[in-house]
Amino acid sequence: MSLTITPVRTRKQKREFIHLPYRLYKDNPNWVPPLVMEQKHLLNTAKHPFYRHAAVEMLLATRNGSTVGRIAAVADDNFLDFHQERVGFFGFFECDLKGGDERSRETTHALLNAAEEWLREKNMVEIRGPTSPS
Repeated sequence: MSLTITPVRTRKQKREFIHLPYRLYKDNPNWVPPLVMEQKHLLNTAKHPFYRHAAVEMLLATRNGSTVGRIAAVADDNFLDFHQERVGFFGFFECDLKGGDERSRETTHALLNAAEEWLREKNMVEIRGPTSPS
């Protein structure tokens, strides 16, 4: 039952990243799902204008072959230039709570730590969130 954090590199992983909340919350009557095509547009790093001045690392958490969480770490050059702060951001955070408190905690910590590590590699000294490039 080991937890693995993997950067999104393939189309299949990107699809899993986008569709995870729809699977996690499908039975929640209070959840209003965003449009899939809007999520695809928002996370299209080749075409969305936000990524002309920002870098993103999308990460998936898997346990026993099943995706149990996701997060995106974002380094925005425009924010850095304007605010003169070495701050990175996280967003698109989702975690499967059905595995029990201990598994949820483990997944949450692993995802946040992975996002923090990626941002540290980008010379960020602080992380804020949740945010999204919408």
